Amino acid sequence: DELSSRRPTPLDEVRHGLYFFEFTLWDVLPDLHDELERTVAEIYGAAVPVGEIVRFGSWIGGDRDGNPHVTARVTAETLSLQEALCLRKYIAEVEELSWRLTQSTELVEISSALTDSLRRDEADFPDLTAAIGETHAAEPYRYKCWFIRERLRRRASGDRTGAASYPTAQAFAADVHLLADSLTEHGAKLVAHVMVGPLLRRIALFGFHLAALEIRQHSGVHEAAIGELMKTAGVEADYAALPEPDRLALLDRLLGEGRPLASPFAEYSPATTEVLATVRTVADSQAIYGADAVRIYLVSMTGGASDLLEVLLLSKEAGLYRPGEPPVSRLLPAPLFETIADLRAAPDILRTLLTDGRYRAHLTVNGDKQVVMLGYSDSNKDGGYLTSNWELYLAQRRLHAVAAEAGVTLTFFHGRGGALGRGGAALHQSILAGPPETLGRGIKITEQGEVISSRYLLDGIAHRSLEQAVSAALIGALGPDHGKADPRESGWSEQMAALSDASFAAYRSLVEDDDFLPYFEQATPLPEIGELKIGSRPARRKGTSSLGDLRAIPWVFSWTQSRHLLPAWYGAGTALTGVTGGPESLRPLYRNWPFFRALIDNLQMALAKADLAVAEAYAGLVEDAELGRRMFARIRQEFDRTVAAVIALTGQEAILDNQPVLQESIRLRNPYVDPLSHLQTALLRELRSGDAADPELLDEVLSTINGIAAGLRNTG
Repeated sequence: DELSSRRPTPLDEVRHGLYFFEFTLWDVLPDLHDELERTVAEIYGAAVPVGEIVRFGSWIGGDRDGNPHVTARVTAETLSLQEALCLRKYIAEVEELSWRLTQSTELVEISSALTDSLRRDEADFPDLTAAIGETHAAEPYRYKCWFIRERLRRRASGDRTGAASYPTAQAFAADVHLLADSLTEHGAKLVAHVMVGPLLRRIALFGFHLAALEIRQHSGVHEAAIGELMKTAGVEADYAALPEPDRLALLDRLLGEGRPLASPFAEYSPATTEVLATVRTVADSQAIYGADAVRIYLVSMTGGASDLLEVLLLSKEAGLYRPGEPPVSRLLPAPLFETIADLRAAPDILRTLLTDGRYRAHLTVNGDKQVVMLGYSDSNKDGGYLTSNWELYLAQRRLHAVAAEAGVTLTFFHGRGGALGRGGAALHQSILAGPPETLGRGIKITEQGEVISSRYLLDGIAHRSLEQAVSAALIGALGPDHGKADPRESGWSEQMAALSDASFAAYRSLVEDDDFLPYFEQATPLPEIGELKIGSRPARRKGTSSLGDLRAIPWVFSWTQSRHLLPAWYGAGTALTGVTGGPESLRPLYRNWPFFRALIDNLQMALAKADLAVAEAYAGLVEDAELGRRMFARIRQEFDRTVAAVIALTGQEAILDNQPVLQESIRLRNPYVDPLSHLQTALLRELRSGDAADPELLDEVLSTINGIAAGLRNTG
């Protein structure tokens, strides 16, 4: 159907995500690694195993921040579905191997290790041995494949701990290694590589869990749960009222105690019960699927070091953390810094964490590695395009310095969305635009919504997309400029800071205007977008009408639909025009600084996709016509100012002259979208003028939303 008849559940979303693993990534990821190894051998003349350097994780079924539908039960079922896919694919691949590895002991020898393993298999599977042993015992590789297949089937049936099953993916890999090692040992190295190698690569990449599931929850939820647990236990009557130093001292003390904080005899609120159920589900999942199945626990809206210690304390209730010298710690809390204020406070928060004895001991037993996530969407909504990108760049640099001083390795997790207002851009360029000293530590990047389909729906495109990501990561980590900032960058940073300040002031002046919110809600299809049944998550975190409560996706999506694309450019024109010497004086930055070049090129793309002539029709939907004209004139003035500044800065004759293919693509595509936009404004005017909602008219509006999103792409 063109429109979904019901809102998807989180498990519907899980099944949708699994499609890409089953039909694309299952084959593309091993092929990508094999290609890299072949290329290294060709160029450097040596076979170097590259390991599994590209992995996929997932938030689907784990991200409960503002989504009440994601529960501990959903998380458990998600991992079960992921395992079922793995086992189904493994069983089919082992079945295929059994028809290919038909060598007879009349013709070849096998290793003693393989012989011994077959004797153990015969003891574990007497019925299977009786059925096939006489006929196929002289074909040991096929014989072994059948035993491997039977163990996989036992696990698929729910037997994960018995002697006739595989308790871990490592045990499965050990059996498959016996095949490869025996073939290699007896002159069939190529056969081992071509036939058995892909299966071994898949086991290393996917295990039994397919993709690491990551948990995300809002810091306020943990604070409330900890407060209730402490109050019920008689530890602290009002935890939320404690200043940060007192919170840290109390959390440290409780982390050092062996007794749990939660009591099985106490009754807690549904929210606290769910938080406890979540960490217990993580503990159970690690036992069932392996430690890598669920390790990262992201804390959104991190505002202090206590937000991460709270997660450690909660994990203690499930046995994931146990005090000691050294402690046991199997869950990795990761801060998510989202707003401009949080990004600026992030280095001090990290410094406090790294000097906290309990937390540092937790890091030590986990290899002195820390994941830090950076939010592109909320920082953009908070500070505008230029300021958001600059504060993210500064935060990476400052956080890296804090971690390096403490001897801790940081992995930055870039929370990008598909739209330009959410950090969406060419992946290769985005990676290389980061601070050079941070690029050699590995990176994590979110792929969301329509970007998943555009990059991973087809094998060839998926392979090419991943090649580009690996290329950028390798250049950043190993290239000649690795870790070296341009000596001119200190001066450039001063200029960029001034640009950011000017842009921030212009942007905040707009969004803090009393007329802004009415304009936004009426000059975009924001209310109608909430009626689209395209996701399980509510559009707002708490259900209030404030701008701060609105999620980034409907924020960006609404501006894209109305062709303003305001989050991706507003404030930049004021900043660039106000530079001493004019925008032309910034050309050295554009030529020589990858960060600034990416910043301006992405800005060009947003300006090219925006269409203020069409946006003016949406401004006409505002009930107060004078308000609509006044706000649109202000937005149009800044848009024209930004276009002129970018053209002057780049020395081009028109926007995107430096990317003619993209320029032509947008030029050809937009005219097909324009009629839909004008149709949408007419339908919105009719829908909103009625005394009661007209379901058929609403469906027509929703159809135009889908059409515009398909035409513009990267909508949010």
